[in-house]
Amino acid sequence: MNTNVLLAAHRGYSGRYPENTMCAFREAIGLDIDQIETDVHMAADGNIVIIHDSDPYRVTGVHGRIADMTLRDIKALDAGSFKGAAFAGERIPLLEEFAELVKDTKLTFNIELKDYPNEVGEDRAKESADRTLAILDRYGILDRCMINSFSARILCYVHSVAPDRPLHTYYPEYISGDYAQSPCYPLSQWACVFHRYPKDSGMPAPESPVAPKEWFDNVYALGMTPCVYFPQETEADLVRACEYGAGLVTSNTPEFAGEVLARHGFRTGRNG
Repeated sequence: MNTNVLLAAHRGYSGRYPENTMCAFREAIGLDIDQIETDVHMAADGNIVIIHDSDPYRVTGVHGRIADMTLRDIKALDAGSFKGAAFAGERIPLLEEFAELVKDTKLTFNIELKDYPNEVGEDRAKESADRTLAILDRYGILDRCMINSFSARILCYVHSVAPDRPLHTYYPEYISGDYAQSPCYPLSQWACVFHRYPKDSGMPAPESPVAPKEWFDNVYALGMTPCVYFPQETEADLVRACEYGAGLVTSNTPEFAGEVLARHGFRTGRNG
């Protein structure tokens, strides 16, 4: 049994605080976790900002496209009120703000590149990746980062410019829409296992978010470590995923997940 399952706070402590804000990151740092997962986009003026969606509407109530907005536009948005009035005025952070906050911690980081070649163009997606890597390096935390993307093509590009960085991809391969053009499994160290079938497969939606054990075994056979994320996690799902071989759990509610993993002997905790 793996007693060293790593625990990551998804978009900071997003279960309780507005996701991907400095508030969520500050609260995550105080938890017994190993890693923070977050998402980056490049704004119209080249700044790298932390937000999950390409359209900020879900968390700000304002439609637009991050790629078409300047930092001034983005900083004018309220990214906290959607979580409650107590968080009104929380802003979308710059990657530099995040890096400054976490640089002196012992944490590692899962940085998800959200600018995809098929959405913003090949050159812009690569520029976004380059600027992200440069910022992480400037703040001295690049060596504690894994780089993550749903684009296999962008992961292959990251490997070409930063071959020492661990890569985080997805399993099965059809979850990364451009995997056929840019197979990234031979370059990747981590794969998030989603129990999801192709839209045209005719398969019914799975009853459980936990994929079959065979899928976890396949990830190991490909030379990667499987990890999991469940938007609505339960104790049973977490335990089963770890029994099947998950080496990393990314959680919206890391306090809950950490307690479950520790109680079942999958994790002892290590963030002092």
